[in-house]
Amino acid sequence: FTLIGGENTRGIPTNDLVTWTGKEWKVLYPPMHTARAFPSVLAIGDLIIVSGGRGADGEGVDTIEFQDVNKRIWIQSNLKLPLPLSDHHMSLCGEYIYIYYWLNGYFWRMNKKNFMASLTTNDEHNW
Repeated sequence: FTLIGGENTRGIPTNDLVTWTGKEWKVLYPPMHTARAFPSVLAIGDLIIVSGGRGADGEGVDTIEFQDVNKRIWIQSNLKLPLPLSDHHMSLCGEYIYIYYWLNGYFWRMNKKNFMASLTTNDEHNW
C-alpha cells in the first residue's frame, strides 16, 4: 500500500511516496517531480501514472508524470490534462482511459494506445 503525494502535517502538498511495509511507513520510491495533493493515479502494467492534483499554490495542476516501477524513475510527460484539475478520477476500461471531474461534470476519454504513446512524445493529443 503506497500513498502517492498528498499533504504533509502542515497542509502543504508533497511529492513523496510512502509505503506501508506491514510494520511501518517507509519511503521506497523516489519523489515525483511535482508536489500534488488530491491527484488521480492509474496503474497500467508496470507504470504508475499520476495526473493533476492541487499544487503548492493551492491551484489545480495540469501535468502528468509516470514511473516504471522496475526502473523507479519519474518522467514528466509532455501530455497535459485538458485543464488543471484536482479531485478527479482516471480509470481504464477496455481500450480507453477515462478522466472524470465531478465538480463541473467534465468527462474525457482517450484511446489507451494514443495515451501511452503521448506520454513520451511531443505529439499533439486529442482528448
